[in-house]
Amino acid sequence: MSDLAALVVQQSLNGVYLGCLYVMVALGLTLIYGVLNQINFAHADFVTVGAFAAFFTATHCRCTCRCPVCRPRSWAQARTSCTGT
Repeated sequence: MSDLAALVVQQSLNGVYLGCLYVMVALGLTLIYGVLNQINFAHADFVTVGAFAAFFTATHCRCTCRCPVCRPRSWAQARTSCTGT
């Protein structure tokens, strides 16, 4: 595959990933607003903390798996099993 084609595929996947992130944030906001009838301004803080946790886990975790999705997901699964949240 040429460099240009690889770049187009990578940027397309980045766009899909970012779109999914926007959808998850929007669904969280609408769910909170629909249940409480009140806007939760702390929602962005939780999204930011999650993004930082995923970034630092992906960059600092020494894992044999090269998939960038597996490392943060395995960290989140371990955290959930330990804390129950």
